[in-house]
Amino acid sequence: MGTEESDKLNTIVINLFGEPGAGKSTAAMDITARLKRKGINAEYISEFAKDKVYENNGEVFKHQEYLFGKQSFKMGRVRNKVQAMVVDSPLLLSIIYNNDKTLGHDFEETVWNMFNSYDNRNYLLTRKHTYEDEGRFQNEEEALEVRKQIIKSLDTMNITYKFATSSELDCEVIANKIAEELREYEQ
Repeated sequence: MGTEESDKLNTIVINLFGEPGAGKSTAAMDITARLKRKGINAEYISEFAKDKVYENNGEVFKHQEYLFGKQSFKMGRVRNKVQAMVVDSPLLLSIIYNNDKTLGHDFEETVWNMFNSYDNRNYLLTRKHTYEDEGRFQNEEEALEVRKQIIKSLDTMNITYKFATSSELDCEVIANKIAEELREYEQ
């Protein structure tokens, strides 16, 4: 485009954390649609890992470096091209889900640095609906254990987050807050 670096948008990233089945994808699509209806240039960044679940590719989950790279690419290609991106698979999940000791501290630092390179707004979704097994490797009990792990990790990493649900009301509140913030930034 030929624009100067300083002329580019500073994309706000809305990260939706939560256990499998919490409603992250539903909320992400809803928030994105609401932002767009408010005149905000927003994009939904889908969870790359979910594609692998539907492909029955369990092997890929042993390689968080691959999942991280794919998710980071999905985010990077719209970075500073839209006002907001809504992510149902935040980059930090690669640290939380990683079980490969070989990746170690350097991998975690890379994920952490990439996450922190964005202007993040973090929400932890609480499931208020019946658990659905379709499209997941975990059952409901395992999903609740993942939730505990996510909360522990976010707290350990000192990540600021707000609680929300995938309800229409919470999605509207989040969209309104982001739209208001963007309007204030433009002034």
